[in-house]
Amino acid sequence: MQVRPDLAHLVVFPALALYIAGCGGEDRQALRDSAAAASPAVAAAQAQPGTVQTPPMDGGTVCPTWGQWEPCNVEDRLARSGLTFTRTEAPVRYDFLHVPGIEYETPVARIQVFIYPDQRSREADSRLLDPEIVSPRDKRHYWKEPATLVTSINLLAIVLTLNERQAERIDNALGAGLPPDPPPGRREQGTRQPAK
Repeated sequence: MQVRPDLAHLVVFPALALYIAGCGGEDRQALRDSAAAASPAVAAAQAQPGTVQTPPMDGGTVCPTWGQWEPCNVEDRLARSGLTFTRTEAPVRYDFLHVPGIEYETPVARIQVFIYPDQRSREADSRLLDPEIVSPRDKRHYWKEPATLVTSINLLAIVLTLNERQAERIDNALGAGLPPDPPPGRREQGTRQPAK
């Protein structure tokens, strides 16, 4: 069968797309297998349902969707809320917070995320802040844009934006928190149960 030159793209491009899609699955699985072989913790997490299988920006391959906040949880939650963002290179530091932060930039907001070892240490810092002005009560910190304080479990975030809707969207995405543990049935079986 001879294909007319002006219609060749109708045959070649779909075939090429199918080939690439087929290779992509094998490559992704090979990446997951090599990561699991390198780390027993990663292998255990991959066996659990409720994990994010897309590689987070910090170089890992699996991110639990329960428990305490990690950078990959934050990035997954922001992406799921429909936000387009980039992670900046330099850590964010303030003398009134005891951990360095990670900054994410959206087209109309900056999100500074501080992840603590546990909820108690996060509360020790957030308790000293005035939530209305996101500043220590005894020493005012002035922000260039309106600041919104978001706290959840071991996470403290400062959202800097003039756009109130964007601030509310980020607050909803991060303020909801994470479930403390995977459901007991899923933890034991290690497989997804169909939705009822």
